[in-house]
Amino acid sequence: MERLPYSTTKVPVSRTQGEIRDMLYSVGFNQIAQVTDKSGKGIIIAEYGEPGKTASFKFEAHIDILNKQVSNKEKSSRIAWRMVYYQVKSVCDAVKCGVLTLSEAFGGNMLLTDNSGNPVKLSEFVMIGIETGNLTTKSITSQFLLENKIKPV
Repeated sequence: MERLPYSTTKVPVSRTQGEIRDMLYSVGFNQIAQVTDKSGKGIIIAEYGEPGKTASFKFEAHIDILNKQVSNKEKSSRIAWRMVYYQVKSVCDAVKCGVLTLSEAFGGNMLLTDNSGNPVKLSEFVMIGIETGNLTTKSITSQFLLENKIKPV
């Protein structure tokens, strides 16, 4: 089996989580919370925007998946959080340099609500729509054209 990325990291989970929070704050996120879901996945929920006009974003450390590949749970947790750290670091750096806008960098992490009232990341909605054939470039363009948000190319 190929060696897992960051498998040699000794950085404690708490330090990595703090660094992730600091990076998110540095690009304008606020009200950042950490939780662990029933499956053991580590989650950071971050709010962006002014009071009454906020959007929620979700960042996941897939400890649950790595626990199946690494026998030591502490190590799998360190690896999972380090993966999130480098994902967030690269896009925060790009936002700070003006290479990406905040929406380009984090749009897929935005939380929406599904038909059952459960929070789901925008990227998950998009993939479901693509896989079922309900979401195509043409359908999105048509919707925005109807709302006069974009003009045809």
